[in-house]
Formats: sequence, C-alpha cells, structure tokens
Amino acid sequence: MTVNEAEYSGLLLCFDLLEEQDRTRLVICGDSNLVIRQMKGEIDCKAPALTLLRQKALRQLGTWPAHDLLHVKRAWNASADSLAIAALQREAGVTVQEQDWDDLVTLNRLPEILTATTKETTLRISAMATRSRRKVPNQEVLQEDAVRQLRVDRIWQGQEEEKWIANLKHYLRGQVADLEKEESRACSDLADDFEMDEQDLLYYCPPHENQTRRGTDCCA
Repeated sequence: MTVNEAEYSGLLLCFDLLEEQDRTRLVICGDSNLVIRQMKGEIDCKAPALTLLRQKALRQLGTWPAHDLLHVKRAWNASADSLAIAALQREAGVTVQEQDWDDLVTLNRLPEILTATTKETTLRISAMATRSRRKVPNQEVLQEDAVRQLRVDRIWQGQEEEKWIANLKHYLRGQVADLEKEESRACSDLADDFEMDEQDLLYYCPPHENQTRRGTDCCA
C-alpha cells in the first residue's frame, strides 16, 4: 500500500466511524495536500488504485448534506500521522490500547486552529470580561486568566502558521488586496462559515439551518 492509498483508506475509515452519527455538517481536516485537493476536484486523480478509492470516498461524502475539506499541516494532525506511520511500518492495521488514548488526544492539535463557536464559548468570554472589571481579583482568578490567555496565544500562533487560515483572516478583514486571485476565490467559498473575535481568533460557525438539526458538527 502506498502512502496516498493509506491516506484514502484512512478517510474511508473515518466515514465508517461516523456511520451512526446524525448527518449534519462534516469538516474533514487532512495533512495530505494531494488527497484533499483531489477530493475537492482541484487536481486530477490518474492512478487507477487512487481513482477507485477516491470514487468510494466521494460517494460517502455525498451522503452528508454539508461538508468542508481543509488541508492542515502535519504537525497539527500528529495523532493521525502517528497511527499512519505505525501502520505503514507494520504493513498492517494498528490497535490502540486504552493506555495510549491520552497520548493520541495530546498529539491532536486540530482544536487549536479550528474551533466551533458554541454557547459555552460565549459564556467563557463573558466571564473573562466580568472578571477583568473586579477591583481586587484573587490569585485563583489571575491564574485562570493567565492560563486562558496562554491558550489564546497558542491558538492564534497556530492559526497564523496555517496559510489558508491566515488568508481567510485577511479576507474577513476586507484586506482582499493582500491575496492572490485564487486565494480570494477560495476564501469567498469559506467566508460565510467563519467569524473572527476581538482577539483575532478565527471561529468555525456552522450555518443556521444546520445548527437547528439534531446532533453536533463532526470534525474528522
């Protein structure tokens, strides 16, 4: 099995794992630029084996009423990369033991660059604003705010390192002149699903019609 065949096989496995989920909105993040662009129809798929896998993946993707395909750096998708490397080395599937789950969760940094807005997020931001007005904040509050700010800084840095996110921020700010024509067109396709907050963080905001359906958004 080639690396690209493994990427497509992993994508098909994701669809299998999501089989029982409500069909709302699916966001697929992958570190294979080839697979993501082939799935989006941006480049041709000529290899016979890949063509067959791509057709299977497109059929599965077609069962979701709304979906996005996003390319991310391998460093932000390290959990999937770790499993893929192990599978290629063994030339067989990998069974993850329960004691290894936490390690994979730690390696997965996608939530730091792609965050869905929720009521909980709004409440946290409001709580931060309320605390900042206290005249004599206690030590615990100061620690909480410091940790929260570190996380915000880390998310911001991660988003700035992703080309498509940095471009989308420019687009949402109205700085279209900073983008190439193709970059601007790609941003226009995504802009309705994203918002920026006062801390310059980009948030994924599912369309209203999908929010009203049962279930939650799925990210793979």
